[in-house]
Amino acid sequence: MNNEILIYALIAIVAASIAFIAISNNNKYQLMYGIPVYSNGNPLTLGKAILNSSVILQEQLFSGNDTRNSAVAVASAQIAVASKVFNHSTSAYGVVGNQNIGCNANNSNCGYPQVVVQVGTCNCVKLTANQIIFNGNSSFLESNAVNFGNLIASMYQNG
Repeated sequence: MNNEILIYALIAIVAASIAFIAISNNNKYQLMYGIPVYSNGNPLTLGKAILNSSVILQEQLFSGNDTRNSAVAVASAQIAVASKVFNHSTSAYGVVGNQNIGCNANNSNCGYPQVVVQVGTCNCVKLTANQIIFNGNSSFLESNAVNFGNLIASMYQNG
């Protein structure tokens, strides 16, 4: 009977350890240029794999003359400049709600974006398997715009 309890206790400890490691790894980030960068691996290597010869950048905007649109535009401009410096053509389009802006039947540059700039609460950069997402409040996007460009440049150079 004691051996059975010991085995169950050991299984519970192993399961709890695995759960703790899985949860703690999801919350880890690397500070790059003063920006928290969340990724499942080396952000420079992952970023370079995401950024190919033609980059599509999506700006998630707000309707009307919303001041948050300026923050998204400033951040997007620095990201686009960094891509252009490394000879990668960059196309940008906006999304307001479910409607694309700057896209029509003659424009093929409105496909799946490798880079997304959006107003949100993270104040960070997230790398998924196929996107780099810049997410933060207006102040974060504006004050870190140059750092976003530096991060993109590092991905091209060091990834």
